[in-house]
Amino acid sequence: MCSCDHYDKFGRRFAQTSFDRSQKPVHRTFYDGSGAEVITENLLTGDIILTENGKNRFFCSREEFVVYFLRQLEPDYILYNSLSVPFLAAARYCRQVKQLRHNILFWQEPVGEDIPGNMKMILNRDMAGTDLIAVQSKKAFQRIRELEIDQSRFSYLGYIYPETRQNQGSANALIFTNSDQIERLEELVLQLPEIRFHIGALTEMSPKLMNMQKFPNVRLFPAISEEQIRDLWQKCDIYLDINHGNEVQTAVQTAFIQQDLIFAFENTAHNRRYVGDGHLFLPDQYTEMAEKLRMAVSDPAVMERELGLQQDHAESVTPEAYRTVIGSREVSDGQEESSL
Repeated sequence: MCSCDHYDKFGRRFAQTSFDRSQKPVHRTFYDGSGAEVITENLLTGDIILTENGKNRFFCSREEFVVYFLRQLEPDYILYNSLSVPFLAAARYCRQVKQLRHNILFWQEPVGEDIPGNMKMILNRDMAGTDLIAVQSKKAFQRIRELEIDQSRFSYLGYIYPETRQNQGSANALIFTNSDQIERLEELVLQLPEIRFHIGALTEMSPKLMNMQKFPNVRLFPAISEEQIRDLWQKCDIYLDINHGNEVQTAVQTAFIQQDLIFAFENTAHNRRYVGDGHLFLPDQYTEMAEKLRMAVSDPAVMERELGLQQDHAESVTPEAYRTVIGSREVSDGQEESSL
């Protein structure tokens, strides 16, 4: 027998997984802040033990475990995004405890030739008290529209992303990297003298990368500090996902939330979800990338348009869209639910 400890980003052990001699996981234990065991799951049988107020409670499955907490919460409706354990737990709660009518399934998967079996059960047998399926992909929603099923139960509803700042349209581009392998960096720097390239690395930089500071529009930040990272996120309005190797600190997602205009190459893109239509280039198309960058920083209308394409590509919607689709549904007592 051997085990593997799990730590959070603060270095605290929150769980431990035990393996048998064939390296198959058999048990997983979760700990509270003081290190005491609170949940133990048998990964072979599905049994779960919850230690609560000095007593052990036993559950035969994850859905039974979830229903235990739903009983305590007594929700008026349930929002869930999976047709596995969340669906089964909602269905069991509606069957055993309280029949709900306004649960919502948020569907985030692609749709093939037909919808999944559990989704058919929602439509045909009204299982899990679900009266709305919010499809969060335009492509999947369009595919559903082509199927011969009850269309009234489906609505398109994308994602609400946090916005920490507004794009200022400045000619400051940011690159994070852990290596000196940055696709077409010198070519872009030479073609775009009007853009200032800020390159940050968590480690020291190689002589090859340090040599880039000979260009007047390049600033390097080796062994960058947290304060410098925060300052650069506030200063820069363009993010270039053009470094080879691993993505640094989920930089592409952060850039999207920061309202930066994101460009990438096909062979360097780390998270295509946030790279808008027309912002992804082949390596030998660096001149086209440079021209589009030049147009964006020289014309606020172009920058706004390109940011809009980026938002559309990531399925971004406003809170008002949520209020329109689900905020005015009536609950069982005839009163309006509060907006989500």
